Amino acid sequence: MDDILQKSKEAAIFLKVLANPNRLAVLCCLSEGHRNVTELTQLINLPQAAMSNQLAVLREAGLVDCEIHHRERRYYINDKKSEEVIKLLHRLFCEN
Repeated sequence: MDDILQKSKEAAIFLKVLANPNRLAVLCCLSEGHRNVTELTQLINLPQAAMSNQLAVLREAGLVDCEIHHRERRYYINDKKSEEVIKLLHRLFCEN
């Protein structure tokens, strides 16, 4: 029973990170490929500071990471669970 409770707590923390429209939008964009902050801010229409904050939350949670090429950081989804959830949400909410 302790294992179920522990897994439930982990799932709740994961869902709490996802329970933000801006972070979901970031993950949706990243599910299509690597993107830099400028691309993400244009696609989602968020100020750069807000985008940086959302990316920081996602990085801290281990859902995204970035590759550094010269001065550019290119973000990508770094978590299989996140990829699976985003695919499911896309299928449920975005496909016609």
